[in-house]
Amino acid sequence: MPRLPSRLELAAGLLSKLRGYRGRAFVSILWGFAASASSVGLLATAAYLISAASLRPSVAELQVAIVGVRFFGLSRGVFRYLERLGTHSVNFALVSSLRVWLYERLEPLAPAGLIFDRAGTRLAQAVGGLDRLENFYVRVAAPSLTALLCSLAAFAWLSSMHLSLGILWLTGAVMLAVGIPLGLNCLARRSARASNESSTALQAWVIDHLQGLPDLIAFGQSGASLAAHARLQAKHDQARQNLDRIHSLESALSTLIPGLTGLALLAAAATLVNRGQVDRLYLALIIIGGMAAFESLLAMPAAGRLLEESLEEAGRMHELASRPLPVPAPAKPYLLEPAPNAWDLRIASLTFGYTPADVPTLDDFNMQLPPGRKAALLGASGSGKTTLVNLLLRFWDYSQGSIRLAGADLRSLEPEAVRRAVNVLPTRAHIFNTTIRQNLLLARPTAAEDQLWQALETACLAEFCAGLPAGLDTFVGEGGACLSAGERQRLALARFLLHDGSIWILDEPTAHLDAMTAAQVRANLIQTAGSRTLLWITHDLSGLEEMDWIYVLRGGRLAEEGRPQELIHAGGTYARMKALYLDITAANLPDD
Repeated sequence: MPRLPSRLELAAGLLSKLRGYRGRAFVSILWGFAASASSVGLLATAAYLISAASLRPSVAELQVAIVGVRFFGLSRGVFRYLERLGTHSVNFALVSSLRVWLYERLEPLAPAGLIFDRAGTRLAQAVGGLDRLENFYVRVAAPSLTALLCSLAAFAWLSSMHLSLGILWLTGAVMLAVGIPLGLNCLARRSARASNESSTALQAWVIDHLQGLPDLIAFGQSGASLAAHARLQAKHDQARQNLDRIHSLESALSTLIPGLTGLALLAAAATLVNRGQVDRLYLALIIIGGMAAFESLLAMPAAGRLLEESLEEAGRMHELASRPLPVPAPAKPYLLEPAPNAWDLRIASLTFGYTPADVPTLDDFNMQLPPGRKAALLGASGSGKTTLVNLLLRFWDYSQGSIRLAGADLRSLEPEAVRRAVNVLPTRAHIFNTTIRQNLLLARPTAAEDQLWQALETACLAEFCAGLPAGLDTFVGEGGACLSAGERQRLALARFLLHDGSIWILDEPTAHLDAMTAAQVRANLIQTAGSRTLLWITHDLSGLEEMDWIYVLRGGRLAEEGRPQELIHAGGTYARMKALYLDITAANLPDD
């Protein structure tokens, strides 16, 4: 198990993400310092001007102070605008890079590395988690550095009048900027973790509930699901209430400490004025300027709280990033020779189980697909057919046996190269919530209009699409909800046809289709495949006479193989399956 990083390491990791934006970040921090310095300068100069004016000097003696008030009053707004513009520009760029980074970590893990994760949890992390991380720079890192610069400047300014004033102000500043965040974070850490976890759980519940809502309603379990939501909401509310109490204490202390420090500065400055160690004109300047210097520090208690939330989220991000890749890329990938339509596939002694404790889904499995063979793979549900597809797509890795594509071991090839060579239509292909056209272009972004229609024609969906008012620009809804199951299947099939590949593997391609449409689709696919190697995985025994070869899986092993007629004459598993299929078909035929 990888070592969990310390909080300092997590903070350093977040700061390292700023590497490409250091120049812009530094400039925005300087703008923030200038804005805070202008605020202090405005109030301090105004206080000095009032004190000096009370002695009724000539206007010429007050000219510098008058100009200073004007300058600081105008520059404060300009510098604050530039600071906001700079920090948010850096922050948006940083969050954008973090989203890309997160996807780059998730993509190699899918699906094997995320099989036990809830989709809603990952969505919550990709959205809510990154929303929490976006506070790190704009409300933690930048304000902290700005506050440090302002504190050093304020300490030097007050110390130049008298060291005791600088030390007194610095004591209050340390209490406000360090003492409150450290003390309250210890109190808030458990509640912050509970709040983040319950927020993630709530977002995951929303995704699961919306996706499964039709089934929940159909089985009368929507009330139970809402009760689960109520429990999650109560847990989240309790955590937020605890945090709100701590935040209230934080606000009170953030007001109290500057006030007490101002009173202390007043007492100390008055004493120094009475002793003649400080000019009386500077008394109001010291008090008001010192109080104004706390402006940049008022963000520090909130920064400490947000830092805690950011580090919690960074810890979850680290856990994700440190997961081992389920299918590691080869150190020296083998390059496939460009020989489309002529590659073979050979599987020898393949044994695989999804977890070490499982009974192997495939056990000493052997299969040979020479170039151009049209073969069908049959077997009962759970016999390992879909598992074989997952292994061929390099979604999972295997340790026993071998799979060789065009003579090269599959593990020596880049996963992306394998997926370009092996064209697979999965059992449950995902239809995206966009138009028919965009779903098709996913397989070949450069496809011409006639290529799209040709693929739809082969999939027996062209007539349906041509009859739609918007044609290929018709939206299909989430998961293809606006289409029937058969239309979704044929749309996925058309997308499959647009993807170049030397080996075609189709997992239940005629599922949800009526017999006539299924027969037409099957004939079209065999004709379109041409000289490509084709593996047809199915439970449907109709039309298999058109195949060159039949493979029969039983219990993860290859039970028998051969030409369709040879297997029927042999009287084995395939012959019994075929006889049973014919009996069922005959029984379902209507009487004359």
